[in-house]
Amino acid sequence: MSQVHLATVKDGQIQLINPIVLSEGAKILVTALESENNPQTVGDWEQWLLFEEISQQLKSKEYLDQLTQIGNRHYFQNYLAKSWQQHQVRSQPLALILIDIDFFKFYAGKYGFEQADDCLVVVVQCIVNVSKRPMSAVARYGADKFAVILPNTTIDDALIVAESIRNAVSSLAIPSSDYSYTSPYLTVSLGVGSIIPSETNNVKDLIEKADLALFKAKTQGHDQVFAFDLDELTQVDSRRCFDRYLEKIWQYSKRQQELLSLILIGVDYFRRYNNNYECVEADNYLVSIAETITKVTENYDCFIARYSQDEFAVLLRDVNIKEALIVAELIKKAIADLAILHAASPLSDHVTVSMGISTFIPNEEELPRDLIRKAEHCLLVANNNNCYPRSSIELFGLDPLTRLLNRKYFNEYLEYFWQKQKREEQPLSLIWIDIDRFKKYNDRYGHFKGDDCLIDIAQAISKTISRPTDLAFRYAGNIFTVLLPNTNVNSAFSM
Repeated sequence: MSQVHLATVKDGQIQLINPIVLSEGAKILVTALESENNPQTVGDWEQWLLFEEISQQLKSKEYLDQLTQIGNRHYFQNYLAKSWQQHQVRSQPLALILIDIDFFKFYAGKYGFEQADDCLVVVVQCIVNVSKRPMSAVARYGADKFAVILPNTTIDDALIVAESIRNAVSSLAIPSSDYSYTSPYLTVSLGVGSIIPSETNNVKDLIEKADLALFKAKTQGHDQVFAFDLDELTQVDSRRCFDRYLEKIWQYSKRQQELLSLILIGVDYFRRYNNNYECVEADNYLVSIAETITKVTENYDCFIARYSQDEFAVLLRDVNIKEALIVAELIKKAIADLAILHAASPLSDHVTVSMGISTFIPNEEELPRDLIRKAEHCLLVANNNNCYPRSSIELFGLDPLTRLLNRKYFNEYLEYFWQKQKREEQPLSLIWIDIDRFKKYNDRYGHFKGDDCLIDIAQAISKTISRPTDLAFRYAGNIFTVLLPNTNVNSAFSM
C-alpha cells in the first residue's frame, strides 16, 4: 500500500490535496492526469482512482468476459461495492442501469449461436460508446443482460443515458427474431435505479431497484426504459414515475388496440385530518390506504402511484369502464373497512374517498393527458357529489340521467370489441332496446315521470347484465343498447 498526494493547479500554483491510500501506487494517478476527463474535485479524484484501480483487474481473466471484452459479473460486484462505500461517505447518488436484450433466446434460435455472439459484441460496443461518462463502468451481468454503473448520477440523468442506449441499439437495425412483436429490429429493455448510499440502505437495494424496473419494462411491452422511483412515504410509485409509465404504455396500447382505464382516488378532507391530528397519524393513514389499494388490485395488471399529497392513481390495462368501476367499489369498501377515525369530516366519522374514472382506447387523436384530464374532471365532480346522498365514484362518459354509458362510448367500444373479437375469432352480440310508445307516455305523464321511467329501465338493464365485460349504453332518448362480447345469438336472445 502507498500514499499518493493529489494536486490541483490554481493561479499557476500547484496545491496538494490530502493523501489517498492506494493499493497500486502512483501509476494510477498518472493515468488519471493524462485523461481528457480530468476530475475536478477531491470526490471525483477518489472515484477516478477507484475506477482506474478496478480497471486494472480487467487484465486478469478472473474479471474479464472473454467474448465481449468488458468486465464480468465478478468485476461488476467489486466495482459497485467499492463505489457504494465512496458515495456513502460523500452522500452522492449512485445509479445503475440493467439492460436486457429482448427475445434474444429466439434470436439465437433463428440465426445460430455464432451470429448471436457477434450480435452481443456489437450491442456491447454500442452500450459502451453511449454510456461513456467519467468513471462509468459497463459489465456483463448475465447471458444477454448487461449493467452500467454511473457514479454521482441522479435518476433523471440516468434515465437520459438509458434512453440514449435504447435508441442507439434500435438504430443498429439488427434484424430481430420472428417472435419479437415490438420492432422488426433488435431492441433492449432497461431498468434504472439511483440511490444515495447511507447507513439505512445497502448495495442490494440499488440492484433490486434496477432489477424490478427492468422487470416492469419487460412485462409492460419491452423496448422501453423504466425507473423504479418509489414515493418515500407510501412505497408505491411516484407521480414522476406514473407520468413516464403512462407515456410508454399509451404507445404500446395504441399498437395493441388495448383498453386503458384510470382511477384517481382522492382522500376526502385530508387537509382537515392533517390539521386535526398529528402529522405522524396522517402519514400512517396514507400508508394504510396505499397498502389497501395495492392489496385490492394485486390480481389486476395495473400500475399504482401516489398522484399528489392526498391522491392516488390506479392505471388498469385491458379493463373496460364497468370493470374499472368494480375495482373502484372494492377499493372504496376496503378503505371503509379500515375504519380510520376522521372527526373533522362532515361526511362521516371515518375516512372516506372519492374517485374519478376514465377509460380510453389510445388512438392518434387522443393524448395520455386526455385520459388524466377526464379522470381529474370526474374526481372533481365526485368530490362535489359527496355533499349529497349520491355515489362518490364518478365515471367519464356516463349519461347524466340514466348513469349508463353514452352514445360516444358505444361507438368506441363497438369498434374496439369488433376488432378484438375478430382477432380472437369469438362471437360478439348486440341487443337493441326501444321503449314502445314512449313519446305518448311522456306526453301523458309529463317529463319528470318520463325521466323516472328511463332511470328504472336503465337500472333493470344494468341488473340483468351481470358479467363485467357486458356493457349497457343509452344510445338515444328512449333507445338503449347492450354489447355482449363472447356471446352467441342464442345466449343473447335468452338475456
